[in-house]
Amino acid sequence: TLSTVSISNVLNRLPNVAPPGGTLPDGSIVTWVAGTPPEAGHINVTGATGNIHTLNGREYFTINFTHENTKNPFFHVVPPQGPDYWLGGENTPPLPPSFTFVNKDSAQTYSTGGGTVSILLTVNP
Repeated sequence: TLSTVSISNVLNRLPNVAPPGGTLPDGSIVTWVAGTPPEAGHINVTGATGNIHTLNGREYFTINFTHENTKNPFFHVVPPQGPDYWLGGENTPPLPPSFTFVNKDSAQTYSTGGGTVSILLTVNP
């Protein structure tokens, strides 16, 4: 049985905030500032490793991610009175650190509050 895997074709996408803005209860207008600072969001995968393990007689495949330069969304806030200000954009822990899938030939998707990972898993004997 294999105990290690190779991972290829990691595709990061630009972050998206939906809706990109709105109005707070105090009347402040909040707008997401796309592309600043920088284009990375909570998920910015720069590498991945994987392993196969057995639990209760079933094989599973776990991907462990390496992230770099992950950031919270950055917003411009314009209150009804007083100066406008910026909120967010600071470094944040990466999401997710890992995902686990059933080890079988298949297309699988795993979602969490931090993002979605889709894989096409091919098990080579």
